[in-house]
This record gives sequence, structure tokens and C-alpha cells, in this order.
Amino acid sequence: VVKMKGVLTSILSLGFYCGMEFLMGTWGASFAVNVFSLSPADAAKWVSLFFGGIMLGRFVAGFVSMKLNDNQMIKSGMIISLMGIIFLALPVGKVALYGFLLIGFGFGPIFPSILHSVPARFGKEFSADITGFHMGGAYTIGFAVQMIFGFVASATTFKITPFVLLGVCGMMVLMNEMTL
Repeated sequence: VVKMKGVLTSILSLGFYCGMEFLMGTWGASFAVNVFSLSPADAAKWVSLFFGGIMLGRFVAGFVSMKLNDNQMIKSGMIISLMGIIFLALPVGKVALYGFLLIGFGFGPIFPSILHSVPARFGKEFSADITGFHMGGAYTIGFAVQMIFGFVASATTFKITPFVLLGVCGMMVLMNEMTL
């Protein structure tokens, strides 16, 4: 099934999404502590806001999905999360941390919409197998992204966080477009 047209790029797209989600969840507090000099407790509150954004994004996406198809949901989520990543990179002081919420809100519809689109994109016959490959590949890629980022940021600076997110987001967009 991995040799089917678009399956590998779809797995990579979901993997890059997971990479960004894992990066924010694992290293977001370190970013806030090292770049904005927040206490670990305050940094953890911002990461909680990120996860709250995902929850809110998924809740809203449930209603919006009645009007938009999976591809529109994925692209909308990408645009919103991209705006959050850009906001996180802006030199506006601690206000930039509200990018955590916007990134999370944008992430809300992406994961479920990619998985929900599998039968429509690749057919119902192999959709269970393809979904399994999506899950395994996505978590493997996500783990690799967060691990590599952790080594690089710890050895250099956590100021690279929004720029790495931009790069990974770009790869996710590219893979999603190649899938389509």
C-alpha cells in the first residue's frame, strides 16, 4: 500500500504535522523559558494554552466540517497555524506567546482530517492498512523531529524554534500538496 500514489507523501505530511505538535508540546516551555525568561511554571501555562488551542480547534472543526471537506479543513488549519508560527517569531515581546494558542487552534483540524480523508483519497479497500501506516509513520517522524530539534536547540539557541516550525510547516504543506 505504501507504493500507491500519494500514500507516502500523505504519511510524510502527517508526520511533519506530528513533528510540529510534538516539538511544541515537548520544547515549547523550554522556548518560553530560554527566549522570554519565564519561570518554568509560567512557561507550562503557555504550553497548556497550546493544548487548549488544539482542543478548541478540534471542537470548532467538528462544526465547520459540516461545511468544508477534509482538504479545506487541512488547508485552513495549516494557514491558521502558520499565522501562529509567524506571530511567535515577531519581535513583540511576550505578546508573541499568544502564538501558542493560535498554533494549537490551527492544529485542531489537521490530524483528524488527514486520517478521515484516507478512504476518499486512496479507496476504502486498503484504508485500514493505510491508516495504520499513517499512524506508525507519523509518530516515528514526529519523534525524530522533536529529538533532532532538542539536540540542535540545546546546543545552539531556542530562538530557532519558530523558524524550525516554519520549515517543518513548509514541508507539511509541500507533502500535502504532492498528495493531492
